[in-house]
Amino acid sequence: MITLELIDYVKTQLSSGVTREKITSDLLGQGGWTMEQINEALQHVNTPRQTDEVSNKTDVWERIRKFNKRSFIMALAIFFVSVLFATGGRFITGFADLLGDEWIGTFVLMMLGVLALFSFFVWLENKYLSEKYAGTTSKSDKSIEGIIRLRNFVFILNVVPLIQILGIGALIYGGWLILIIYVVLLLRRNKSAVAV
Repeated sequence: MITLELIDYVKTQLSSGVTREKITSDLLGQGGWTMEQINEALQHVNTPRQTDEVSNKTDVWERIRKFNKRSFIMALAIFFVSVLFATGGRFITGFADLLGDEWIGTFVLMMLGVLALFSFFVWLENKYLSEKYAGTTSKSDKSIEGIIRLRNFVFILNVVPLIQILGIGALIYGGWLILIIYVVLLLRRNKSAVAV
């Protein structure tokens, strides 16, 4: 029968880079453990359950990439449908008319600004961060995914006509807080990243 002490010892040694053979010889020679107990402890440390947990954590950045792509496509679709509806289907000439209107033009320009900012974050996360963090995991990954989902929701609110005013309020009053939390989580992730 194996003990928690044996399992902790094996975990510590493996995480320190000690080979299975060295652990086995040390335990046989000094610890008085049997080969059966050592093998059981080694198997317990390398259970499929733990491997599944690690692979689920590494899927976070893949989920973020897919979510970003869907969110951005949705925001673009809403923007284009809104412009087509507002211009009566005259996208090119009607778009110029929209921009020329003092009231509506302001909202259209804000939508374009939000889409530009949104595209920057999508590029940052889908190209740069997902490649940088490939093969690593962190306790901060779930929190980062949550703040990205909230941020994308706020961006989408900013391109939905009539609801856009709520989105602008959320961006002005909560955007800075979302950005601060986002940056803090990324910095924390950089410090706590573990290779998979």
